[in-house]
Amino acid sequence: VNIARMVDRSHPIVLVTVSRHMPRARALFEAQGLRVIPSASAYDLQQSPGYWRWWLPSRLALRMSEMLVYERLARVNAWLRGHYRPAAAGDPQS
Repeated sequence: VNIARMVDRSHPIVLVTVSRHMPRARALFEAQGLRVIPSASAYDLQQSPGYWRWWLPSRLALRMSEMLVYERLARVNAWLRGHYRPAAAGDPQS
């Protein structure tokens, strides 16, 4: 979806997503010429009680691994298609 055609570019937009998606989402929005105010949701997996259990074999651990692999592959895919450049070290979008 080309969000840039749907919004007023004279104002920044607030981009809300989970923190693990923010670098890719922000880069993709900025690549369309949008000014973004990142607002990562407060949901943080490592803050959840008992998160250490996710390292043990389980369906939940497999799902978490799947989400991590998906996000990394989605970033590579967007980069290969020329949709954005990965953030440099120290860049606030990383």
